[in-house]
Amino acid sequence: LEKVPFGKRKTVTVPYEVKDSLFLITYKNVVFNKDKYLSQENPNRMRYWKEPLRIYFNDIVDSVDRNALKDFAIRLEDKVDSLKIEFVKSIGESNFIIYYKDADNNNEYSPDMSTKNEGFYTYWNRNNQLTNTFLKIDKDKVNPSTRVELLKWRFFQSLGYFRLQSNFPCTSYFSKCFEEVKILSDSDIELLRYHYSYGICKGSNLLDFETQHELAKDVISKNPNNKMSFTHEIE
Repeated sequence: LEKVPFGKRKTVTVPYEVKDSLFLITYKNVVFNKDKYLSQENPNRMRYWKEPLRIYFNDIVDSVDRNALKDFAIRLEDKVDSLKIEFVKSIGESNFIIYYKDADNNNEYSPDMSTKNEGFYTYWNRNNQLTNTFLKIDKDKVNPSTRVELLKWRFFQSLGYFRLQSNFPCTSYFSKCFEEVKILSDSDIELLRYHYSYGICKGSNLLDFETQHELAKDVISKNPNNKMSFTHEIE
């Protein structure tokens, strides 16, 4: 693989996105699970999709469920600039497989999901960019009345490998609590949009994330007219 000198790569420079401290505390919990690692090195990193999601459904995903997920995904894509979602007809084109199982259809697309009734398993590259995901629901084990909301909830969680929170309202897509009615709130959207913003450094660990924000606050506090930007490689 030929390495391209940085000066010859295609890049984009984006102004630093300012957020208040309360928002950043919430964000650090859903991305880095900060509350769990208050006194030790935090192993988690920011993970996100850089490439478009190319979603494939296996044949036994019900059309109602399939259409509900498509509508939900399109709503998210419309609200988040750098999140791109496509739907494909063959596994070979996909990087995100949504599959159902039942007594008559026992195909297991991911061995890592073989012991699960539902959930997802995802992979990422060395830049912490998500590359492949398998999302599964066993129709014989999951109540039909909860299946659509469960599908959307797991899909949302997989978009950033987010850590679900016990102190969020149960209706939130970031909540650890699951119930039949989830509501895509302004808070959920704001967190997701920020995660995909290029006004922050991408793929960082918690220490780097906090260091960058402290630097930015220091620069701005000395002069509100000061500018701080991040440069990202786009190809």
